[in-house]
Amino acid sequence: FPVIAYCGETVSLVAIVGELTGSGHCWTWSVQELTIINPLISNVSASPKRAATRLWSYSWIDSVLSCMHACLLFGLTVSKLYKPTTADYIAMSELKLYDYPRSGNCYKVRLLLSMLGLDYARIDTDVLKGETLTAEFKQINPRGQVPVLLDGDLIVWDSMAILVYLARRYADRDWLPTDPVAEAGVMQWLAVSENELLYGLARARATLVLGRPFDLAQCQQDGRAGLAVMEGRLAGVDWLAGGNVTIADIACYPYVSLASEGEVSVQPYPAVCGWLERIEALPDWVPFLPV
Repeated sequence: FPVIAYCGETVSLVAIVGELTGSGHCWTWSVQELTIINPLISNVSASPKRAATRLWSYSWIDSVLSCMHACLLFGLTVSKLYKPTTADYIAMSELKLYDYPRSGNCYKVRLLLSMLGLDYARIDTDVLKGETLTAEFKQINPRGQVPVLLDGDLIVWDSMAILVYLARRYADRDWLPTDPVAEAGVMQWLAVSENELLYGLARARATLVLGRPFDLAQCQQDGRAGLAVMEGRLAGVDWLAGGNVTIADIACYPYVSLASEGEVSVQPYPAVCGWLERIEALPDWVPFLPV
């Protein structure tokens, strides 16, 4: 268990105490100044609590004895204790995702964040309890919907907009090509994800899982139409747009993978089934969050 020793009013080092205490508890020391730790970490924040939380993940010293030795070396003594909370981890993260676990649109964003190797803080937002309809939330997204991504002071809402932003801001151009023809190919499948798959597969699932008042038969029909379009494309290629995975695949994947929850089978679409398997074999693929 990594713990942060902050001695007196200054951070000094990190230590591991789990094997000595045997209690399974992690403790850290709080911090007010960062003069000693600053030379050791280049990206440490000026915020003491944020810095302490960030350092929670580092394991530079292997035992409490090493911790004590370093304290003696610096001529410091340990003062009060502070253990980071979930709120601290959220405050530490530059990227924050307002997220609802059952949402396929939120799943799109979680998938891309994982595949890009980006650290972020999830802020659970319960749609069924009306948490997206509060005045406070609508200051973030006036549409009252999740997902919403915060990147520092920047706010991006709508899953498709977030995918485009992340691909342009943090990824190489393979995820969203800059060539006009290739980019148009990606955008075509983003449109499918927001039409046949959303109004078809997503709404069929919402009818059965969330009790939404949609026409189930019509939604299932629209969803199968979208799957047929995808089957035609994927019969001869591995990915929806171009020769590699793009945000087109990420946008279409969640509601296709969840189609059975709307009582729509993907088995009649073998090329789509193969595409699902390829996505799930990608590095850093993550499953749908359990509820």
